[in-house]
Amino acid sequence: MQTCPSAIDHKHTTEKQSTPQVIVVGGTSGIGLALALHHSAIGWQVRVVGHNDAKITKINSLTGLKSG
Repeated sequence: MQTCPSAIDHKHTTEKQSTPQVIVVGGTSGIGLALALHHSAIGWQVRVVGHNDAKITKINSLTGLKSG
């Protein structure tokens, strides 16, 4: 299985974008939530996408993650 080099190589960030960013689809529970929390904890800018408004609101209030 091949991976995209930019997904694992943090040197691909530009001067404008010094903080790595990730969008986690399905980030309101399970593995998606774990990935969102992990990347937030290591300093990434994280955006979470999900269907459940109540879960998204709760995640925002607990973590400060961006969601949509």
